[in-house]
Amino acid sequence: MKTTWRKLQMAFSAAYNSRSEYASELACKYGVGNTAPWYTASEARKQARLACAADKAADACLSWLYAHSPRSHDWDVGNSEHWICTALTEEQALSETPDALPPPQRRRAPGF
Repeated sequence: MKTTWRKLQMAFSAAYNSRSEYASELACKYGVGNTAPWYTASEARKQARLACAADKAADACLSWLYAHSPRSHDWDVGNSEHWICTALTEEQALSETPDALPPPQRRRAPGF
């Protein structure tokens, strides 16, 4: 079965949300910090497993984009991975006219 863009985005959102929720649980329990030395071994493994799942889901989205979009390498210049994997529509991704749907640019601080 052919994987659709929307299914990839939903998988990314689920993995990203799981990772974020667990990070919030750890922050409530131990305080804010990504590599707190007081995490138990099982907490550290779960955190790493959730991060790996989110990274794999993002990689799957980007792989689909590179394989199907005529503008594939335009999207990851100046756009966050999260935006690409959640907000970019399939119609935008498959558009062949770069002027019709330009990717959003990151805002820069004044003077840069």
